Amino acid sequence: MSNETVEKKYNHGFFTGLVTGATLAASLCYLILTKPGRRLLRSILKYAEELGEKGEKFLSDSEKNKKQIISIIDKLKSAKTTKKSVDNKKRV
Repeated sequence: MSNETVEKKYNHGFFTGLVTGATLAASLCYLILTKPGRRLLRSILKYAEELGEKGEKFLSDSEKNKKQIISIIDKLKSAKTTKKSVDNKKRV
């Protein structure tokens, strides 16, 4: 790889980081320093909290459902085993 190629990749990465950092800084300044920004930030935080609560409930419900599904599968396996043993007895 030539020095020119390395320099171009470095410059591209630097400017991408610079633009990303400037955008994030401007966004944070808007959210923190202006009234509409603070209102928006409060609503975002409220929404995030609600979303987190819904996620916790979903995980809790998923764990309960998992246990029920495992129980049903175990019952089906046991019924299948019982049926096989009955079929084997009939053949004998």
